[in-house]
Amino acid sequence: METTSKDGFRWVRVGEEPHTRSDGTPTTLGVWQADCKQCGKPFTIKTPAAVTWHGESGTFATRHCEEHRLKRDRNDMHAFRSSLASFKPEAAQA
Repeated sequence: METTSKDGFRWVRVGEEPHTRSDGTPTTLGVWQADCKQCGKPFTIKTPAAVTWHGESGTFATRHCEEHRLKRDRNDMHAFRSSLASFKPEAAQA
């Protein structure tokens, strides 16, 4: 099975794997493979097994392998949001 997003990014379903939910119930995840947009290296994502196309899961928005994925440090993001909260546009124009 395969799905292609509107921008032409192609995902291929390569299998399924068992998974245990946080409440302890068993389920199955679909495993999808694509090539990194930056380096071309294959990488995988996991979705609920019932997902059959890219419009059913936000996980398909992933376009990069782990190495090239944007890393966000929680502390940096907190500091950034805090700085936005205290930003005064009139002070920036002076």
